[in-house]
Amino acid sequence: MILSEKDGELFYELWLPLLDYCNQNYGGKKNARKMSAEKELDSQEVKAAADRIWEDVSIIDEYLKRHADMPDEHQEIISGWKRCVTDHFIIE
Repeated sequence: MILSEKDGELFYELWLPLLDYCNQNYGGKKNARKMSAEKELDSQEVKAAADRIWEDVSIIDEYLKRHADMPDEHQEIISGWKRCVTDHFIIE
């Protein structure tokens, strides 16, 4: 799958705050700098937060409840991530 630049930007706009929420509430680094504000990300920190989300996708539901003011389209996108397929992939 190839995302347009606009779709790629939207993905990170939605994904990084979810990772921050996970870190702050589910055993990540509570005092860590927010990933959503960083210019460069530590791939191991990103993977650790993502792994926690994929282990318990109810984190997504909790995140959406706390951010109920988010546009419906964004909520639908994030909610759709609960149907993720986890495996080993190569991203270019």
